[in-house]
Amino acid sequence: MPSTSSSTAPLKYVVGLNIAKDTFVACFGRIEASQQLRFGKEATFDNTSAGFAALLAWTTKQQAAALWSRPRACIMKAWRIS
Repeated sequence: MPSTSSSTAPLKYVVGLNIAKDTFVACFGRIEASQQLRFGKEATFDNTSAGFAALLAWTTKQQAAALWSRPRACIMKAWRIS
């Protein structure tokens, strides 16, 4: 994730997930002290055990690149399918 010109640390980091039947997309983001949202590049994974293992490896890499020492938080939007 590219660095910003801001001299203050982001308020919060987040991993957003969009889960589908065969794949899912993850995006690493942060909220700046100015309340601006910043997002990195999306990554797509297979919706399998191996895909979720790849997601954990990807989030660890994103976390290290951002010097993010706090626990990971992942968010998803729940959809009801009838």
